[in-house]
Amino acid sequence: MGKKETLKRGTALGWIQKHLKQTSPKWHLVSLDAIVITCLILLANFIFDEKEMGWQELNPNPYLLIPLLVGCRYGFIAGILSGLFAAITVTLLATKLDFYFIRSFIDNNLYLLFAFFVVGALIG
Repeated sequence: MGKKETLKRGTALGWIQKHLKQTSPKWHLVSLDAIVITCLILLANFIFDEKEMGWQELNPNPYLLIPLLVGCRYGFIAGILSGLFAAITVTLLATKLDFYFIRSFIDNNLYLLFAFFVVGALIG
């Protein structure tokens, strides 16, 4: 046994490294879950209210389910990343992929876009 292994075994750092290896999410499953949830919400959005894609007027926004469910299942980092994914999705849907209006949409709906990150972080 080397000196380095002995230090790692007996310290809190060694325990944290071992614990993180055991509990780290499989990122392909995180992205798959986020994409599937997004597709289901998009389908519901298209069926029930095709004129207002992104549902930015609803409170609470159904797209909050993306960081809520992913963060709950996979943790803090996955929750924040899925919040970013949800914010980008809602922004692109609400502006109908017209990049000219993206800046004004972000300025007018900053609280909504920030809520995706907060939900993902708090649940994760």
